[in-house]
Amino acid sequence: MRYRWRCRPRPLRRRTPAAVAVAVLTVLSVTSLASPAGAITAARAAGGRTVVSLGDSYSSGEGAGHYDRGTDTWRDSCRRSALAWPRLLDTSTSGGLRLSAHLACSGTGIDDLGRSIESEPSQLDRYRALPAPAIATVTLGGNELDFGSILARCVLTDCSSTRLISGNLAMVGDPGAHGLARLLAAGLGEIVRAHPGTRVVVVGYPNIFPRTDAAVIGCVWLNRRERADLVRIADAMDVAVRRAARLAGAEFVSVLNVLAGHEECTRSSFMNPIGYPISALADLSSNGHPLPAGQRAIAATVARYLTRH
Repeated sequence: MRYRWRCRPRPLRRRTPAAVAVAVLTVLSVTSLASPAGAITAARAAGGRTVVSLGDSYSSGEGAGHYDRGTDTWRDSCRRSALAWPRLLDTSTSGGLRLSAHLACSGTGIDDLGRSIESEPSQLDRYRALPAPAIATVTLGGNELDFGSILARCVLTDCSSTRLISGNLAMVGDPGAHGLARLLAAGLGEIVRAHPGTRVVVVGYPNIFPRTDAAVIGCVWLNRRERADLVRIADAMDVAVRRAARLAGAEFVSVLNVLAGHEECTRSSFMNPIGYPISALADLSSNGHPLPAGQRAIAATVARYLTRH
């Protein structure tokens, strides 16, 4: 997902004022990695299985730099990075997982799967035109909720216990037709039906803030109530995305706790920092997105799952 600091908020299908924002974020941790290189190397023994990546900025590689030519402009800001975790799954030289197409685009929401955004054809159209891959990975759902508005308020004032927080939690936790899980399941179902024989693997969003106050280093803007609220949103998001994958007939890989010790506001963060200097607020699209170390961590976690299932 992309945090829409400089864009108008995406209209939610749920038409209530409470349904304003949310999402949760990603990147990973050394505790779940054991050895990133080892996990990726293990994929090489799995046979040459083709992979297509779809979804939002947590798949495109926003924040990792080294973007494909033409995808980091005002006309097209899909920001597909050479260091994005789906591209690190590509072990074709050893006959393992082979990334055949990297379609993910920053800012993609559920409805965007089937329509042109960022001056590009829709991801679904491009996906349907491809030979059926063995595996399709996807991150999706975060842009239905305007998490950037929460972070902006947290940095500039105080976001704890606000309607933004309660609205996010209500949207994510709602099991009904207007809740995130069912809205997301509908979008994921389109991917599942596009190539019925392909394994669709939904990758969740990790918690990106420390679970304890003691772990916070710096981030003078983050108070203890804000930290706790942001963690609650991450936990709820993991449950909702897992449920959506199940409803759609897809698989789910949780990366909720893989960032432990390397979240935002920690001594050795794997994330692009959020917050000050205020002068940076003109374009904070990469804030709260994984650095290359985070991308490697995600790749290791996903590769480990794919080689064991």
